Amino acid sequence: MWLTFIPFVLSFVVFFYPMFAEDNRYEEIRFAIGLPLLFAPLYIPIIVWLWKSVGVGVRRILHYPQSRLQADNANHELFLVKQEFYRFVINTREKNVFEIEKVDYHQNKIFIAVSRKKALELKLHDKLVVVHRGDGLLMGFFRIVDIRENEYYAQGVGNVDPVWSGYVRERGEISINPFLAAVYEPYGEINYE
Repeated sequence: MWLTFIPFVLSFVVFFYPMFAEDNRYEEIRFAIGLPLLFAPLYIPIIVWLWKSVGVGVRRILHYPQSRLQADNANHELFLVKQEFYRFVINTREKNVFEIEKVDYHQNKIFIAVSRKKALELKLHDKLVVVHRGDGLLMGFFRIVDIRENEYYAQGVGNVDPVWSGYVRERGEISINPFLAAVYEPYGEINYE
C-alpha cells in the first residue's frame, strides 16, 4: 500500500511544487520523473505480483525433481505393500479364494460369476471381495445374489473400481479373468455398506 501511495504523492510534488512548476528548464525532467511516479499505483502491484509469481515458479522448478522422486518412491512402496497384502490374503484364506469365470455389466450393475468349490459352499447374500492378482488392488465388494449348479452369481455392492467397471461396460461380458480373484469374507469381517 505504502509502495504505491508515496510515489503518487511525490508526483504531485514534482508537478505542482512552485520551484519546479514555474521553471521551464525542469519541464522535461519533471515529466520524466513525475509521470512514472503518478502511475506507480498501477504498475507497482503488477511488478510485485510478477516478482512473486516468478519466484514461486523458479522454486517449483528447482524442487520438482526431488518431489517427483519422493512421489515415485511412495508409489513403489505402496505397490509393494499391496502385493504383500494380496499374498497375505491368498495365503491365509486359500480355501476362501474363488476363480472368477466371467464378468458382466447389466442394468447399470456389475455382476461376476464365480466357480463353485466342493470345500466351501456359499449361501445367498454371502460377501466376496474381488482383488487383482498382480498388484493386490481392491476391485470391489460383491454379494451372492444367485446360486446355480456350477456357479455363484454376485452383484457389485460397494467400492467397485470405476476403471474396471467402465472396461466391463465397454466390452460387455468378459469370460475368463486370470488376473482377478474373489475372496470369501464371512459376515462381520468387512463392512462396506
